Amino acid sequence: MGTEDKDESRPFIDAMSRKKARQFVLAEHVRAARAVQCAAPAIDSAVEEMIARLEVAGSRIFYVGAGTSGRQAVADGAELLPTFGWPEDRVVYCVAGFPASLWQSIEGAEDNVNAAQKLMSLYKVSAHDVVIAVAASGTTPFTWECLREAKSRGALTIGISNNDYISPLLAEAECPIFLDTGPEPIVGSTRMKAGTAQRIALNTLSTLVMVGLGHVYLGEMVNVRAKCAKIDTRRVNMVMRLTDCSEEKARDSLSESGGDVRIAIMLVKGCDLQSAQVFLALTGGTLGSALTLHELDQSTG
Repeated sequence: MGTEDKDESRPFIDAMSRKKARQFVLAEHVRAARAVQCAAPAIDSAVEEMIARLEVAGSRIFYVGAGTSGRQAVADGAELLPTFGWPEDRVVYCVAGFPASLWQSIEGAEDNVNAAQKLMSLYKVSAHDVVIAVAASGTTPFTWECLREAKSRGALTIGISNNDYISPLLAEAECPIFLDTGPEPIVGSTRMKAGTAQRIALNTLSTLVMVGLGHVYLGEMVNVRAKCAKIDTRRVNMVMRLTDCSEEKARDSLSESGGDVRIAIMLVKGCDLQSAQVFLALTGGTLGSALTLHELDQSTG
């Protein structure tokens, strides 16, 4: 059964007690997580394909969707810069009715295929890019047209849908990901189970891709870019944990590095500022590889 179907075999949520309704909704969200687990092979395949494309300098991640699905996509992409240091100009949002559609419904936006075609042309989508298109129904015209046009331009296309038997999105995508969440607790309200499954799937995809691209070191977000007191403290703690240095040494190295955790760690490990910058540039900003170059340099110096 799909997201628009009604499951007549179970009680209606508005006929339940508050407690029963809460138990029902939470159980359905657990089912959403299981649906993502069942899609693991498709997710694994998509991750490998994404990493291969995104290793190319200048390649971009496009998040495509409409309505709830579009908002889920934007929420995932918005975290890439502060968490992983992914360049802002390498994330593009193609959401029907954007940006107003992030907080309100824009009538007719999801049916506008001309807007989809114009966006793909405007952003000059190419074979270096990755397009993640999300639609619970799998039939949203705007989303499907973005994916179709991107595919024709050579981009890697990933389709995420909660319906497979009527989904042109999954049929067209090179990497289809079917999240079998079934009927919603409130019929057709895909902000519920379908949205939960989409959020988990997107989070899993982006996390594994960023790890694969070297933006995480020993379980730490060493490329973190967010600026606030909490993150400043986190930076200090990361440098201390990863180098076993004092708080004073961590703060001094972060000050010298301009707040870059990767460079700060290399400074603590005996690398000078210029060399640290060069090693990171040579390794695409990957701390583990940059440290290896530093160790080789020391051993041959």
